[in-house]
Amino acid sequence: MPKAKTRASAATIYAVVGSDEAEVKRVAAELAAKLTPPEAGDFGLEVIDGTVDNAEQATARIRLTIEALQTLPFFGGAKVVWLKSANFLGDTQISPAASVQSALEELSDLIENGLGSDVTFLLSATGVDKRRAFYRSLVKRAELQVFDRLDSSRSGWEEEAIEIVRGRAKKRKLQFDDDALDLFVLLTGGDTRQIENELDKIDKRGTANVAVLRRCKVGLAEECEFSRRQRNWPRGQCSICP
Repeated sequence: MPKAKTRASAATIYAVVGSDEAEVKRVAAELAAKLTPPEAGDFGLEVIDGTVDNAEQATARIRLTIEALQTLPFFGGAKVVWLKSANFLGDTQISPAASVQSALEELSDLIENGLGSDVTFLLSATGVDKRRAFYRSLVKRAELQVFDRLDSSRSGWEEEAIEIVRGRAKKRKLQFDDDALDLFVLLTGGDTRQIENELDKIDKRGTANVAVLRRCKVGLAEECEFSRRQRNWPRGQCSICP
């Protein structure tokens, strides 16, 4: 579930960001498929790879994005421009570069002034510096979803993780008993990628209890150690280990 979400009144700009890389990628891919006009074929979605190694590449990808947003769709109709997996918007060595900030300012101006009704912009990024003007433009103009990883060192993280697991299990028509749910959360640590991987092991088994988790070998050795420490179990008394 998103930690935060803002909705533009008539969105043609969408952003999916946050430190939870697996969830950002999943939600952005689903959104791209949903937004792409089905009648546009291969011309309905223009993807620009936002994963770069340096400021020069970042500047070039931003300018490609601006150019794509200003170019009318082929054969009329509509199109989606997706700046995918941008890694230059967070607090990195690339983002402060003058050329990057100048290009982002141009993109911000374009966002602020609005896009044509036949062009939709989708941005996905695994890190965004919320102090910068570009993020404020997204908050103001985009339908924004933020997915940040749970911090398992923070008090109360388990409750949020339980809700995530329950929601995903429900979609699979899978139920946990209370002990199994608590243990599953400790073993996965609130990591959405691992939650999905471990649910795959026990999918279609109806109700999951601790015995089912053991048979399905949910969790790795280091996760069992994590669970043992969290519950203050003596070594050898982890209920998931054989």
